[in-house]
Amino acid sequence: MESFELFRELGVARVEFAKAAKSKEDWKSWQEPRNKFAFEWGTCWKNTIEYKVSDYEAEVGFFIDILGCDCNTISSEYAMFMGPKEEFFLSIRKPKFGEVVTPPDAIAIEFMIKDIKGTVQKLKSRGVQFTVEPQQEETGSPLYIANFKTPHGIKVALWSVETNDL
Repeated sequence: MESFELFRELGVARVEFAKAAKSKEDWKSWQEPRNKFAFEWGTCWKNTIEYKVSDYEAEVGFFIDILGCDCNTISSEYAMFMGPKEEFFLSIRKPKFGEVVTPPDAIAIEFMIKDIKGTVQKLKSRGVQFTVEPQQEETGSPLYIANFKTPHGIKVALWSVETNDL
């Protein structure tokens, strides 16, 4: 069996299970992956997602000075940002010759945060413009969402579990 076909077969089984699961009891029958996790972490950073940008300097300024991210590494063509406690890593790069920038709708960055309303106000005071103001994900849900875009146009979704209506 070709690898892609095997991956699809395995994925279909997982998705079908998820569609059929209706309760916590159902989820208890989730089967462990057929293989153990493939990687043993190094000593520096564990993971990053990289995207290529058209205006490298604007993206650098946005992540460091507007969002307040720490910088794990930075050069004239590559930067890796991280949370203050290394909770996440995210990288940007100037495209090399012949490469294209990452289309803005190719990825979304999502953060689960506390106090979505307060966070949105803080970011607005720093000049961030929101494309979606804080709102319930769906009626009756404790999940709230708000969206803004990076200078490159990558969507950043802020998620929050709120016990009181905003």
